[in-house]
Amino acid sequence: MENKSLRGVVIDGSSISFLDTAGVNALKEVRKDYAELGVSVVLAQCNTSVLDSLQRGGYHPKAEGDGGEEAVIFYTIEDAVRYVQSLSAANGDQDSKC
Repeated sequence: MENKSLRGVVIDGSSISFLDTAGVNALKEVRKDYAELGVSVVLAQCNTSVLDSLQRGGYHPKAEGDGGEEAVIFYTIEDAVRYVQSLSAANGDQDSKC
């Protein structure tokens, strides 16, 4: 059985209509936990209300306590998936999957 490393997780934000402080903190914690495992968490298709909440809540590049992982947010799922695949390709993974 082939062992492939997970390099990234894409969260589709298109169905998130509202994000409060608890939600922002939960996403920051998820990002931190995955960063400790060497996995990037990427958001995609978030509406402007959610993006504003993320910004106000401190979910931005290299936020304090996030494990040093840079926040990455894309307009489309396709761009987010390509980004994660590029992380896998950069680490020498063939046939990279998210």
